[in-house]
Amino acid sequence: MRPRPDFGELSLTRPLEPSMLARFSAGPVRTLEEYQQAMTLRAAVYMAEQDCPYEEEYDGNDFSGTHILVREGTRPAGTCRVRWFADFAKIERSTIIPAYRGTPALRVLMAETCEVISRKGYRVALAQIQSRLWPVWSRVFRCRW
Repeated sequence: MRPRPDFGELSLTRPLEPSMLARFSAGPVRTLEEYQQAMTLRAAVYMAEQDCPYEEEYDGNDFSGTHILVREGTRPAGTCRVRWFADFAKIERSTIIPAYRGTPALRVLMAETCEVISRKGYRVALAQIQSRLWPVWSRVFRCRW
């Protein structure tokens, strides 16, 4: 079992409950299979659901960024990509598939993402989000517009 994302949890509006961590686990993508799961989740949400063109969804940054995957058991529920810059990390391509929206999957994913960012020594993280999703992000993160 992975340690609780202590620092990453500080970025959330409310602490994670033990039941959330019992149901969902998250961590960096380390295998080809996990990478394919992350790309499949993005295709399902961005290309199929939101009708984004392929060339806007995938780029060379997919090979240089860090992908984080959240699962319920062995089933992938969501993903995000982190890119690394000199003074900050950038959280991008955050995705939760429809079956897991409204569950703690996003909170667990973001706590682990911020934990990874902090372990690498970064103290600033940025995210570019769709404005229609501000209510969701402001309930999950301690963030500013």
